[in-house]
Amino acid sequence: MKIKIFDTYVLVSPYILLVLLWCMINNKINEFLLCFTALFFHECGHIAMIFILKEKISIFEILPFGFSCKLKNQTKIEDKKILKILIAGPATSFIVAGLSLLWTKNFAILNLIIGLTNLLPVYRLDGMRIINIFIENKIYK
Repeated sequence: MKIKIFDTYVLVSPYILLVLLWCMINNKINEFLLCFTALFFHECGHIAMIFILKEKISIFEILPFGFSCKLKNQTKIEDKKILKILIAGPATSFIVAGLSLLWTKNFAILNLIIGLTNLLPVYRLDGMRIINIFIENKIYK
């Protein structure tokens, strides 16, 4: 499904329905919603930094296991700005982890895991993109 909100396209993966169906059949809907909420907070960190830096999102994707943002004119954005945007997601996960210790230990651990996992140097994760900026020595130009 594709929806246009202002200048941003919101894409919703049809596979979400399959994941939700599987979760309902296996009585795991609460776990799914908890994970999805933690991933949403992580993505909100990226989005908040995008708005703070006055950049624009062209596509926001809602996927079965998370979210993704694509920026308008991403190749023209300074690497220092991209770095701030990339760091904002894991930083938000760590902040939410700390704050949720007051609420529930499980949600705190989940956010900590999401923050740490996203810093791994794995394709499509924040960590790999951060490392690529440093490896290409772009940050010091």
